Amino acid sequence: MISKKYPIILSAIGLIFTAIVLAIPFLTKYLIDEAIALSTIDNKTYDKLIFYIVLISSLTLLAVIVRIFDNFLYSHYQINLEFKLKNELYKSMSNKSLNSLYQFKAGDIEILYEQDIKNVIKRSLVVIPQFVKQISRCLISLILLFLLDESKYKLMMIILLGIGLLALVGARFYSKIIKPHHKKVLEADSIASNFFIESFNHHKQIISYNASDRSNDYYEALNANSKKEKRTRNLIFYTANSSIYAFITIIYSTCIIVGAYFIAKNVYTYGALIAIIQLINNIEAPFINLSGLINNYNLGNISEDRLKKLFELENIDNSNEIDDFEYIDIKDLTFKYDDKVIINNMNLKINKGDILKIEGESGIGKTTLLMLLMGYLKPNAGSLKFILNDKEYDTYKSRSLFSYLQQENILFSATILENIYILTGVKDMDKIVNALKLANIYDELVNIDPSLNIKISNNSGLSYGQIQRVLIAILILYDRPIMLLDEFSSSLDKENERIIIDNLLSLNKTIIYITHRNSEIESEKKIKISK
Repeated sequence: MISKKYPIILSAIGLIFTAIVLAIPFLTKYLIDEAIALSTIDNKTYDKLIFYIVLISSLTLLAVIVRIFDNFLYSHYQINLEFKLKNELYKSMSNKSLNSLYQFKAGDIEILYEQDIKNVIKRSLVVIPQFVKQISRCLISLILLFLLDESKYKLMMIILLGIGLLALVGARFYSKIIKPHHKKVLEADSIASNFFIESFNHHKQIISYNASDRSNDYYEALNANSKKEKRTRNLIFYTANSSIYAFITIIYSTCIIVGAYFIAKNVYTYGALIAIIQLINNIEAPFINLSGLINNYNLGNISEDRLKKLFELENIDNSNEIDDFEYIDIKDLTFKYDDKVIINNMNLKINKGDILKIEGESGIGKTTLLMLLMGYLKPNAGSLKFILNDKEYDTYKSRSLFSYLQQENILFSATILENIYILTGVKDMDKIVNALKLANIYDELVNIDPSLNIKISNNSGLSYGQIQRVLIAILILYDRPIMLLDEFSSSLDKENERIIIDNLLSLNKTIIYITHRNSEIESEKKIKISK
C-alpha cells in the first residue's frame, strides 16, 4: 500500500540523527573532565578544551540541520501519500460493483477516509522510523557506555542489556493483548459514526416522528459501547506504560545514587557521571516510548486491513461493453434479498424504442428490476440478456447503454456546471443549454445566475423540483440508448411533467420508467410487478 522506500529513507535519517546526538553526551565526559583538570593546574593550555567545544558545537549544528531535513522530508512524504491514498480510495470506491459495496456504510467510508489513511501513513512515516531510531538510540548508548574507560560501566551495560531483552519480550506479549482491543474500538466507533451521519441525513424524519429522544437514547447506547471499548484498551495501555515508566525511573535514580557513591570513592569522574546519566536516559526513553509505538503500529496494521477490504472488493467490469442493442430478453428471472423473493420467474422482451412503464406497490421490486438491468445486482436464477446481431450479452457488458435517473434528487456540493461535467463529461455550452431547455429549467437557472455557476450545497440553492429537472438535463446530456427513470416526476407539477415527457419522447430513446402517478406516455407498454 505504501512503498517501503519511505520508512527506509526516514529510518536511515533517524539513525544518522541519533548517532550524532548521542556522540554529544559521550564527548561531554572529556569536555568536563578537561575543564576540571585545567582548573587545578597553573600552566593552562586550552587546545584540548577548545577542540572538544568546537567538536560538540559542530555536532549540535549538524544535528539541527539533519532534524530540519528530516522534518521537511516527512512533511513532503506525508502530504503526497495522503493525496495518493485518498485518490486511490475514491477511485477504488467509484469502480466497485454495487453488490460488493453494500457491505459498507457511510460512516465506514468516512472512517476509512479520515482515520484509517492517517493511521497507515503514521505507521510507515512515524512509527517504523521511530522504532528504528529508538532501538538504535538504545544500542548506540550501550556501545558508548562500553567505550567509556572505567570498567564498572561494563557491568552496568550488561544489566541494561538484560533489561532491554526483557522489555522486548514484554512488548511482544503486550502487542498480542492490545491489538484486538484496537480493532474493537475502531468497529464501535464506526457503528456510532454511521448512526450519527444517518441521523444528520434523516433529520427531518426524526423531527417529524418526534423521535429526538429515542434516537438520542440509541446513539448514547452506541457511544457508550465505544466508550467502554476505549476504556478497556486505555486501561491496558496506560497500565503497561506506567509500569515501564516506574521501572525505568527506579533504574535511573539507582544509577545516579551509585554514580555519586563511585565519585566519592574516586572511581568515577564528574564528567563520567554526567555522560552516564545522559546515556542511561537515552537507554530508558525507548522503553517508555515502546508501548505507544506498538499501539500505533497495530492501529496502522488494522487500518491497512480495513482499507484492503475495500480495495479487494469486486470491480465493475467495463471491458468490451456494447453501445447498442436490438432487444432485451428476460427469461425466468428470479431475485431474492436474503430469503425474501422480490422478483419471481419474470419473462419479458423489451425492444429498442419501446416505452415501458413498471407498475406495482411500493417495495415490490420495481427499482430492483432497474438495478438488475444495469448489472448492479445479479439474479439468483434465470437470465437477463441484451441481444445485438444475434449475439447475447450479459448485463455487465451493457451498462454503457443506460442513462439513469434515480428517485433520490441528489447533486454534489458543487456548481451546476461542475455537476454536469462530473456526471457526463460534457463542457460544450450549446449542448448544456439545449439539455436544460429540454428539461424546462434553463430560464429559471439563467434568472438566478446567467453564468449557470449556481452553487449546490447539501441540495440547497434550488428547490426539489428544480434539482429534479437539472438531473433530467444531465440524463439527456449523457445521451445513452436507454433511459431509466425512477419516479422522475415526483417533484414536478403537471405542466412541467407534460412538457418534459414530450421533450424526452422527441429524443427517440428506449424509455423504462417507474411512477406512482396515473399519467401515461403514448404507445407505452406496461409491466406490473406483484407478490
